[in-house]
Amino acid sequence: MASAIILAAGGSRRMGEPKALLSIGEKCLVERHIEVLFEQCSRVVVVGGALRQSLEDICRRTGAQFVHNSDWETTMPIDSLRCVLALNLPGPWVVTPVDAPPVLVEDLSNLVNCKTSAVLAYQGRSGHPVLLAQSEIARLPKALHLREILGDSDQVPSQNPDCLLNINHPEQWASWVDSYLGRAKKTP
Repeated sequence: MASAIILAAGGSRRMGEPKALLSIGEKCLVERHIEVLFEQCSRVVVVGGALRQSLEDICRRTGAQFVHNSDWETTMPIDSLRCVLALNLPGPWVVTPVDAPPVLVEDLSNLVNCKTSAVLAYQGRSGHPVLLAQSEIARLPKALHLREILGDSDQVPSQNPDCLLNINHPEQWASWVDSYLGRAKKTP
């Protein structure tokens, strides 16, 4: 079974408040990610930096594991992935940034069933999350960027345009969360 990694080390400067802790109804964004990822993944790891105590508390409460990127202010997302290597997590790895909307369960299922590295995509455009196969995980120590590792990975088609979003500003958040909660009310 796949493992999942949520990249949540940043300081959320553009948002003005911690993205991982933004509220979606009764839960925060990182909790929604954890909940969905546990549907298809045996382990969920949250890599944090700026919000260490809050994320550790959420991980303890939800059954996820916390890893601290102590150099979060000066590193890139791939460096947060390297922080996870010491855990020897089983592959493949589902990797998502915390500032992307949580993946739909059916999209996650399609992604984890890939035999090679893959990227969730909407209308041919790559989005999130991504799936790293064991061969790509082995390349993490020397890679400069995640896109270098993913290269020509397979695209897993999604009908959900949300997979393309990175939510960085309050206006984006307000628009997306209103849409998300509206869809949730319509779902029986």
